[in-house]
Amino acid sequence: MSRECINDDDFRSRHRTEDRYFTRCRKLTFVIVILLLLRKSMKSIQCAVNELFMALGIESVTAAAFSQARKRIRHTAFIELNERAVVKVLYRDGDYLCYKGFRVLAIDGSKIRLPETEEINKEFGQIVYTNGRNDEIKGCHTYAQGSVLYDVLNHVAIDALLRKTTDY
Repeated sequence: MSRECINDDDFRSRHRTEDRYFTRCRKLTFVIVILLLLRKSMKSIQCAVNELFMALGIESVTAAAFSQARKRIRHTAFIELNERAVVKVLYRDGDYLCYKGFRVLAIDGSKIRLPETEEINKEFGQIVYTNGRNDEIKGCHTYAQGSVLYDVLNHVAIDALLRKTTDY
């Protein structure tokens, strides 16, 4: 299911940041960039890129080229991939673990400190803090609220959100 999804032209069109991206035949195709992002490698970006390109039998690209290419894919691609290739596939035939006929779902959330960049600050806003004793000693950090809806018995993340902390 996931292979069909990422190879679909409509999927690619919906999830690239601009219409002109991933239109020409290059080494870093939409599919290759998605595959590299899904691999969750603990190695350096360059090692992960080299491994995949070696397995594909083509000449590798630089880590910088990959970093630029991944910026051209919207985060919505991974939301749709999770929904279509994981959640729907797991639940479509009724063959999944239940407790007394019910799915056991849990929600967990936490605040996540984000990098301090103008773009991120604009999107998520900042939280101002003090030391609690002296209002003159204060600062601010960019935080987001992350939450995940998780199927405990089947070990599947059903949905996840990253929002402004003020949205909750």
